[in-house]
Amino acid sequence: MYTKGVGLEDFKECNFIFQNYRQALNRITSDTPQLAALSAKLKTTGTDYKAYLQAEREHLQALQLEAEMVQKAMDYLELLMKTEGFKKESNLAANEYKKLDYNIINNGYQKKEIQAVCTCYRTTFMCYKVQEEELTHYKEEHDIDTCWLPDSTVYKEAQKLLVKHSYRHSVDHLERLIVQRLFELTKLGMNGVGK
Repeated sequence: MYTKGVGLEDFKECNFIFQNYRQALNRITSDTPQLAALSAKLKTTGTDYKAYLQAEREHLQALQLEAEMVQKAMDYLELLMKTEGFKKESNLAANEYKKLDYNIINNGYQKKEIQAVCTCYRTTFMCYKVQEEELTHYKEEHDIDTCWLPDSTVYKEAQKLLVKHSYRHSVDHLERLIVQRLFELTKLGMNGVGK
């Protein structure tokens, strides 16, 4: 029964495929009654399962085919929001720096406090400038002509998109954690603990 050119690895592959096929058939045989019982209990049909499967496929396709323009808009919005945050921090530090003379005279600021205010003013301003430079570079790289303002419709739409995107990623992460936990419980033989 030995054929020339066929090695032991070929038979191992065949055995692997056969075992998977057998396992799938056993699973179908054992899970069909459970599915029928759950379907009756939950009042679902095969049409519902097909709709769920289609919705899942559409969801996964949407994740894969996230448009380049959408990603660009979200990246730009994130940069805008980061830059705005750095600008606010820098402005707060600048206000503290402007009040430095008053604080030295009236509040008795010493060398330590003066140095802290000056350092905060300098570092927050530098961070803001670096972030602003990164934003400018991104705008040049992606041919963005106008800067979005927080009250513009484009900004608000991109913000909604960003929230939806982060929500979807959070749900996906949660799904991964749940599946991971189910696999861990199955390995421990504890998958029926919650019954």
